[in-house]
Parts: sequence; C-alpha cells; structure tokens
Amino acid sequence: MSEVNWGGSSLGGFIGLVLAAQPQSPIRRLVVNDIGPEVHRDALMSIAEYIGKSEEFPNLDEVEGYLRKIYPEFAPMTDADWAHTAKYSSRRTEHGTFRMKVDNKVGAAFRDSISYFNVDMWETWEQITCPVLVLRGTESSFLSKEIAEKMLTCGPQATLVEFENTGHTPTLRNDEQVDVIRNWLAEN
Repeated sequence: MSEVNWGGSSLGGFIGLVLAAQPQSPIRRLVVNDIGPEVHRDALMSIAEYIGKSEEFPNLDEVEGYLRKIYPEFAPMTDADWAHTAKYSSRRTEHGTFRMKVDNKVGAAFRDSISYFNVDMWETWEQITCPVLVLRGTESSFLSKEIAEKMLTCGPQATLVEFENTGHTPTLRNDEQVDVIRNWLAEN
C-alpha cells in the first residue's frame, strides 16, 4: 500500500482526520489547516450563511468584493491574491455573468446537518498515529487557542504553528506559511 502526506484546510482537514484515524491508514503525515477535533456550532453557523449559495455577479470585481466580505479572516491576502481567488472560485455563465463554483445541494445538506450539534471528534483524534502539523490563525473563529493546545496533550504526536493576524484559514499563499509545511514534512 502506498503512503501519502495529507494536507487539508477546514473541511479537507476534517476528512484528513477521519482518514488518518482508520486502521492501516495510508496517511503517513497529516497537516490540518485551522481545524481540530472540536468546532463549536457558532463557527459552523457562520459558514452556513454562505456555503453553497451563489448569486450572479456582473464581473470579477464584484466576485472579489463578495469573497472579501465572506472571508474576512483570510490572511495575509494581497490584492493579487484576492483577484486570483475570484478568478478561480467563479465561472462565467452563458449570460456573461459570473457565479461561484459551488454546489447548492452541498450547502443545503451542510445547513441541515449543523442545526443541532457542535463537532466533537476527540475520539477520532485519539486514534490517529501519524505525526500531525496543526496550523492555526491567531484570530481564528474555528480553532481556538484552547482546543489547539489540547491537541498537543492527547492523541498523536502533534506540532502547533500559529500565524499572527490571521483567522480562518491561513491561506498558504506566502513563503512563510508554505515554508512551515515544507520544513515540517522534511523533518518528519
């Protein structure tokens, strides 16, 4: 069986947690970006406001403005980063307008599933045996300092790196953030 290194931001991090916890998991090293085994309902509800919803925008500048509004915690982001994100997060419609590349059904399912609970995956966290790099924005609304520190005291061998003036999620679009991952993978 081949081994892989898995890196996931937010939902991709959840998927990585679940896969890494499986018996004989092919995940050799796991990087979770601003997500942990516990997320409070309030944080999930903030995503529910926009996930899977897509109105039409007359141009990419309007898409960019929308993304800046719904992702205020993304950092650091230059104007070029925002333009890049707008371009690759949207698609031109047959009418010449733009829509986000989202599946409305995913958003509806997400909203239905989070109505009643907080995410608690500490049992899953305890089953992970590979080394884990936990990335956290110091201003994150998803991964609190307390939960990140608890992740270091139980479960797998974990390393925590925090990025200043960054929320949910560190964008991994600059050398500082990418080098943290590159160096950790080289050492582990």
